[in-house]
Parts: sequence; C-alpha cells; structure tokens
Amino acid sequence: MKPFSADYFPKWNKRSYFPKWNKRVRFMIVTDLEFYLRTARAALQTAPDKATHFVQRGLESTADPRLARRLRTILVMLKSSHHAAAARWLNRAIAYDTLRRKGRHAAP
Repeated sequence: MKPFSADYFPKWNKRSYFPKWNKRVRFMIVTDLEFYLRTARAALQTAPDKATHFVQRGLESTADPRLARRLRTILVMLKSSHHAAAARWLNRAIAYDTLRRKGRHAAP
C-alpha cells in the first residue's frame, strides 16, 4: 500500500475551521435558538402545543430583548389560537435572528 501524499489531505481555509472542499458544512451549522424557531414553525400547523413549547425554550435561551419581545408576542398568539399570525411572526423572528447572526460574523 502506498503512503498518502501531501496532496491527498485537504488544505484548510485560513478564515474558517472547515476545509475549502466542503463549503456546505459552514452553512449547515444551526444554533439552538435557530433550531427552536424553525422547529416551532414546522410544528405549528400539526402540533401547536409542541410549537408553543419550542417557542418557550427559544425565549428562555435568548438574551436579545428585541427577539424576546417577538417571541413573547408569538406565545400570546399561540395561546389564543391565532396560528396564521403566529406563523408570520415566527418568520419575522427567524429573519431577525439570521440578520443578527450575519452582522456578528461580518468581515471587517
């Protein structure tokens, strides 16, 4: 068996911990908060009680007052059975969280 050459191993990107050959991995990492919000949005139509649980966990895990205010509004809508409005507000909360994380990791 031949030994591996230096070209066999991937070259590492200096800006990221992930190799250049697998750029999709960088975009697949999901934070806990994003997981809670996206799962709540997916479960909203079929299981609103589970969606309420995930929004509550998202509210407990965030320290951002703007996002917390949005999540409290979503909880009130879910408890009063306004699922369509809660879905719209969940989309807004997910968009806000995405923009907030993009701003944090922007290149100088």
